[in-house]
Amino acid sequence: MGHPRNGNWGSWGVRLFQLAALVVPVNGAVIEASNASFVDLLAENEVVITMFYRSWCGHCKRLKPEYHRAAERLAATKSKVLLVQTQDDALFKQYEIKMVPSLWVFANGKQLYQHYAWEFDDVYDFAWSFDALHLPVGFIYRHYLRLRSLYRFGLKAALKAMKLRADHPLQLYLPHVLAPALVGSVLVIVAPIALLLYESAKKARKAEDKEKKS
Repeated sequence: MGHPRNGNWGSWGVRLFQLAALVVPVNGAVIEASNASFVDLLAENEVVITMFYRSWCGHCKRLKPEYHRAAERLAATKSKVLLVQTQDDALFKQYEIKMVPSLWVFANGKQLYQHYAWEFDDVYDFAWSFDALHLPVGFIYRHYLRLRSLYRFGLKAALKAMKLRADHPLQLYLPHVLAPALVGSVLVIVAPIALLLYESAKKARKAEDKEKKS
């Protein structure tokens, strides 16, 4: 690459543009990540939710506006959660992404788990919980949202296969009523167990710390 002092401003200009493109937000709040920029994004942000997508994917096209709207709302509240999207083949390979869209949660630089999203609140409510709720409540609530979104996605897909019109009562109400009810009933059983395990682990950590100090 030439140096500006040698008069080769063109190549430097292209390089600067490429570097800027790595971190320029898309639609104001969502960042289009590349393989080169992703490591820095993970290092600089406590929680990163990444949507792996393809331009030809129909559900990706339907989800993107909802995803971007959630990102704008989070940015307005100065959330610690960053929403990212990528089509980078190297990232697909590195994180073994097999389907699109795939939303993955990264915290403190580590890949944690996949989230499922059908619409705005599937993304926003989930991300908001990292700002507003602490362990163990936040953990339980996030997994409730994951299950709710997964059930909703399945119900929407089933209703679509039935070829019901968009304004059919089942289309309007079933995913928003049945999905939370089903998942809520599961959590009534699971939540107390999760709380007991959390408290047990916390006591074990305190005992280990006390033993190390002594």
